Amino acid sequence: MDDRIWYSSYLQTYLERDIRSIYNIGNMRDFHRFLQLLSSRCSQILNLSQFANDLGISVPTVKNWLSILEASRIIFLLHPYYNNFGKRVTKSPKVYFLDTGFVCHLAGLSNVDHLLNGSMAAALFESYCIQETVKLF
Repeated sequence: MDDRIWYSSYLQTYLERDIRSIYNIGNMRDFHRFLQLLSSRCSQILNLSQFANDLGISVPTVKNWLSILEASRIIFLLHPYYNNFGKRVTKSPKVYFLDTGFVCHLAGLSNVDHLLNGSMAAALFESYCIQETVKLF
């Protein structure tokens, strides 16, 4: 089966059956755009205000959507480690997807050359390493 068809079906099922029936998302189109934007920024420090501004939604909505994605094991938030607990709480986490194929689908990467040599190559490799580490624990 073609990977694009499988991931498109997976995304459609996830959005329509899981998200719509379990959580009150509101605008599914905005949520889909949020997923795409999040995929383009995988392995980067999470800036909630920037996501809210880019999508025209509120920061509490972004937090809610992130918690839904984290609870459904689509993403993993890696919080920074500091000896000073107060500093650790205030620093922003990095966001990783737990399926690099899903990230590629959301970001529109279908060519192997884009995957290996494109602008997201390092971020995808980092995300893959985190994905495999999370599987172990």
